[in-house]
Amino acid sequence: MNTHVFVLFSALLVSTSFGCGDDADPSQDVQVREETDSVATPQDMPESQTPVETPEPGPVVDPTPDPDPDPVDPMPDPMPAPCLVDEGCINTFPTQIFDTTVGGTRDKDTYSCRPDTNESGPERMYRIEMPTAGFLAVEVLSEDINTDVDVHLLLENDVASCMDRGNYTAGAYLEPGTYWLAADTWVDSAGTEYAGAFELSINVVTVDDLAALGIQRQAAEDAMTAFTTAWQRLDTKRFEYAITDFSMHSRLKRQWIYQMATGQLLYNLTVGHGEGSIVGNDLGMASVFSNIPESHQSSVGLVKTAETYVGDYGYSLRIDGLEPDFNSNVRDRFIVVHPWYGNRPDVVATEGWVVPTWGCATIDPAVSEQVINTIRGGALMFFWYPDATYRGASTYL
Repeated sequence: MNTHVFVLFSALLVSTSFGCGDDADPSQDVQVREETDSVATPQDMPESQTPVETPEPGPVVDPTPDPDPDPVDPMPDPMPAPCLVDEGCINTFPTQIFDTTVGGTRDKDTYSCRPDTNESGPERMYRIEMPTAGFLAVEVLSEDINTDVDVHLLLENDVASCMDRGNYTAGAYLEPGTYWLAADTWVDSAGTEYAGAFELSINVVTVDDLAALGIQRQAAEDAMTAFTTAWQRLDTKRFEYAITDFSMHSRLKRQWIYQMATGQLLYNLTVGHGEGSIVGNDLGMASVFSNIPESHQSSVGLVKTAETYVGDYGYSLRIDGLEPDFNSNVRDRFIVVHPWYGNRPDVVATEGWVVPTWGCATIDPAVSEQVINTIRGGALMFFWYPDATYRGASTYL
């Protein structure tokens, strides 16, 4: 096995159009690429203890018991074997692996988290040593032609301990410890094995990692919690994650699009907010949000990207709200992601803010197509604001 480690009016700008969704007919051009998976519950492991040896008898010097005898401590749990990358052990993150299932072991045919899927082809096993609690994300970045490698996260090196699996991705929020990853070959109903070369990325994401991007701590904590909950509910099987902090001024780059499995910051962008969300004279600050049609307000909470379409503002992206009472009406309100002249750096520099919208999360036209193509079709977007009502009632937090 060959294994490598890598690593955006003017005192009020007069305009008859606002950055927001339109009612153009969307044309579906993407498909969600993952199946529903199940999650197993880890079990506690017993601790091993070493018996205390009884000393050989000797002469009695003082029959009075020692008032403060030294306690005899049990032996600690055995330490895991050294983590050697060449032997398939991973303890540095993010890590990229280039390998092949050809010639791998054939010890695992089905897994408890998807027992009806034939994984009887050869597999490669990796031991993962997590030094800290975090979200363990695994993604198949590429495969050879006629290769189909599925990934499975295991509590132990045992198919019965499968925690999560996927055709391309697997993940779970885990405590520090030893876990296992199986990259296994899918076999079709005719018995054809799709073994071959593949590239994996493995990463452990913590709140500290998100905060290091420039996201304020509370927003980072809530973003991590929301993503973990959504993953457990099978709301997504994607690791591209867009986090927006609406408490920041719109002239600042307040959206981060992060790839959980590779640890890459893909984009850091300005984002527009609705004119109805503004209270006061600073058009760059939003402070009220709603799920109400015709309010021209932005919505907070977790949404999921959907299909793309070409509308009044060009190539745009539909989104679906996942949180009733907070953003479940975004599709009906035509709240979308679209390019907007008001996000152009020269406009932001001149005006001092992103030109407000009718509620849409607008982005810079110079990168909008690339951004939309990156997150379309099932990725999560989290719109955060330190609102006590939302934070107290969201089922994702």
